[in-house]
Amino acid sequence: MTFDFYPWILDIDVEATKQLYAQNDFAKDKAVNERFVSALSAEQKEFFDSVGVDPMRVRAEEKVHDIPDDGEVTGGKIYMRTFDFLMCGRIVALPEFYREIYSDEEVFGNTLPETLEIVQLEKISERHGKKSI
Repeated sequence: MTFDFYPWILDIDVEATKQLYAQNDFAKDKAVNERFVSALSAEQKEFFDSVGVDPMRVRAEEKVHDIPDDGEVTGGKIYMRTFDFLMCGRIVALPEFYREIYSDEEVFGNTLPETLEIVQLEKISERHGKKSI
């Protein structure tokens, strides 16, 4: 199923993604995943379901950094949360910048197909009815 996450376009194999999560549990701490899932909106839950991702089996992490007061800046706790998930499929289109990164054969090998659509980033504002400055 093709999803347009402009400027990215992904052809996601939803069934293969569901199978990936049925066979693998990437979660390190289920309590962290539960907190993430309980905080998701209905639309966010629907998104993960639509691409075949099981939020209870993804890698979710929480880190808390206690920043002390230093006189100029008020201290406090900073919460860093990550929610890393995988999807099976292929990239149909990507921004030009990423094409340059992923074209590094020493790092990624020769993996990008010639038919890959490259999106010029200045087109983003045009897509949303705004003119570039």
